[in-house]
Amino acid sequence: DEYTSYQATVTIPFCSNDRSHALTEINRMKKEGYGILAAVASRTDEPSWAFKCMDWLTVHDGSTLSSCFDHVEISFADKEQHFRSLHKQTGIPYERMCFFDNEEWNIRNVVPLGVKCI
Repeated sequence: DEYTSYQATVTIPFCSNDRSHALTEINRMKKEGYGILAAVASRTDEPSWAFKCMDWLTVHDGSTLSSCFDHVEISFADKEQHFRSLHKQTGIPYERMCFFDNEEWNIRNVVPLGVKCI
């Protein structure tokens, strides 16, 4: 799904009025000193485009998507490589990491490291 595009007449699977506000909550918790870090692990062969999109997209509180994350791993590498890099950058043990993904193969890729997956 790295090459997914949508016709103007098709309803896309995301919208600007998303009710989850997960990233807004992460931003709030970071501002309130909860000591959490948020990261992106995304596989694409167009990382420069992905970074631009993160700068253009905003979340509910008006923050850009890129400003929500402390660490960003965007490359053609798989999730295991992304998480190994995040572990090296942060020093956070895999067992203390939580990974949200909608693709089961991505989850299977990092479970052996000890990452908690949802």
